[in-house]
Amino acid sequence: MSTPVANNSNAPKLWSVVAAGCFFALVLSQFNFPDPDMFHELALAREAVALRHVPTQDLFAYTPTVSPVVHHEWGTGMVLYFATRAAGVSALLLIRYLLAFSTAALAVYIAIKWGGTWVTIAFVGFLAGLPLSNGFATVRAQDFTLFFTCLLLLCIQLDARGRRWWVFIWPFLYVIWLNLHGGFVAGVALFAVHIVETCIRTRGRKIVPLLIAMGLMAILVLVNPYGTAYPRYIIHAVTMPRPKITEWAPILQADPSTLSAFSAISLLFLYCLWRNGWAGTEGCLLLAAALVMAGLHLRHASLAGLVALCYLPAWLRATSLGSAVDHVCSRRPGLTAVVCASVAGICVFYTLRNAPWRLPIPANGEDWAKQEPVVYPAGATDYLRQNHITANVMTPFTVGGFVSWKCYPLIKVSIDGRYEVAFNPSLLPEVMDLYAGKPGWEATLERYPTDLVLVPQPARLRSLLGSQHKWSCVYRDDAYELWARPGLFLPDSDNRSHRITAVIP
Repeated sequence: MSTPVANNSNAPKLWSVVAAGCFFALVLSQFNFPDPDMFHELALAREAVALRHVPTQDLFAYTPTVSPVVHHEWGTGMVLYFATRAAGVSALLLIRYLLAFSTAALAVYIAIKWGGTWVTIAFVGFLAGLPLSNGFATVRAQDFTLFFTCLLLLCIQLDARGRRWWVFIWPFLYVIWLNLHGGFVAGVALFAVHIVETCIRTRGRKIVPLLIAMGLMAILVLVNPYGTAYPRYIIHAVTMPRPKITEWAPILQADPSTLSAFSAISLLFLYCLWRNGWAGTEGCLLLAAALVMAGLHLRHASLAGLVALCYLPAWLRATSLGSAVDHVCSRRPGLTAVVCASVAGICVFYTLRNAPWRLPIPANGEDWAKQEPVVYPAGATDYLRQNHITANVMTPFTVGGFVSWKCYPLIKVSIDGRYEVAFNPSLLPEVMDLYAGKPGWEATLERYPTDLVLVPQPARLRSLLGSQHKWSCVYRDDAYELWARPGLFLPDSDNRSHRITAVIP
């Protein structure tokens, strides 16, 4: 006797999408850690509220900085600052999941409007889920960029169907976006690609409104706290190399799972283009552009996954492969529903095991062994605050923002994750060579007025400082140490074998 689920022809199709959604939740839960950029955004927002304006000169570093300092994520910092003041870490998690699942749901809606089926959407969703989820860290400005990119793709879909009312709403959304994250430039690039494709497909008949919208976007970029300095900064940031920043590396340097998903999406795109031709792959230049951006820079893999989820399902439906996938689900609906429900159940089980309702902050020596993306110096910052120490602290690139958030204004840092936003790009390799203990590391300490050096336990610098007898270790735990310059006498604290608990805010 057939089960009720097998009698419902829509059940296996819906279960396939549920399974893909649960898979997305699973991979999302595996990236549940506080992004280091969040802390320098929070620190800036706190000072901007106190000053009643967004500062254009650096407040947090004792090393040389650029002028003006144009922080393209200032709006994200404001959102996160007021959210954490209202509800702490729960607000951060709520923002993350709202952005992630709203973006995914909106992408599915766009895919349906283009003509994708539930089955082809689920098929592409399993491929796009991993690179897309990689973009939703807890919480970073790129989360907002992915959401607003999806809104832009919805506007493009409306425009392709002759509905132009979006032109009156988009400028307001665009101004919000460009003040949240400089990643709005990727949206501008995609919109320019859409204009080119529309010009080719319609022989220029429908591009006038698009050109007007593009011109308006060029003007509205000036609606920001930095005025004309903002577009100048954006041009500089987009064109500069970032050899030391991992997420700006080519996709070939990605982890095997992300690279495999990117390769599968690329092959499926080429297959659809081959089977459907130019006429049957409307929007193909958008996906091609997104794949090129991801190929050049790993951080854009999530953007490529998002565009693929919006467009590939409809193209796949028109191919023999898409027909075969649909046919399998139609011929064996009961089995398909059971398999998809089982996959969904497994994904839910492991998602719950990852405790997505928590936001652990790695801050202990064991976290180095677990290869956490970032281990935060929570114990060291507690020591600095409890002893009311005023000092210039040499910090690693990734955790400088955390130190500023916890200890400014008494503590100033050498560098933080703002990179070209506040610093000359030559400073990062200098600091990295210092912590690696490369020849010339002593000169770096002498070049800047450094009082304390925050040293991660794995850094080679730790043993070098210990052998010099000039610098003295004043604080130690299983994750970090603080070394004081000669002549600076501070209370000694040994927190080794003590578990450090870090909290937000």
